[in-house]
Amino acid sequence: MGTMNLKLPILLFDSECQLCNRFKMALERIDTEKSVSYLPVNSKEVYEQFPELDPKECMEYVHLIDENGKIHKGSEVVVYLASNFPSISKHAWLLETKMGEKVVDFFYSAVNHYRKSSLTGCKNCNRSKTYRRK
Repeated sequence: MGTMNLKLPILLFDSECQLCNRFKMALERIDTEKSVSYLPVNSKEVYEQFPELDPKECMEYVHLIDENGKIHKGSEVVVYLASNFPSISKHAWLLETKMGEKVVDFFYSAVNHYRKSSLTGCKNCNRSKTYRRK
């Protein structure tokens, strides 16, 4: 069975997650050149073209396949996007500092934790019930 050629870069997102859909919509607004393709994480085509991707891992962390085929995961995606969108790339140097790396890692961890919690009301994100505010 032949695979289709997907336009790179590709951002994989959970199309059943409200937070993921809002993130995608926000990126689409600033991606005026339509330089990024957006595919649902359950899209079979992407796993056919990139068999090195683990579908379970892609559900756990945001993934982006850049124009060279390199796979970015988690907070690496934030850095990639910040460095490649003209409207925010002029500030990307801030992310290259140790403090910038810590801020991005903290931000991504907090958002991903929130995404997995029951706070989003997303049936797919309710996998982790460990976080509950008391």
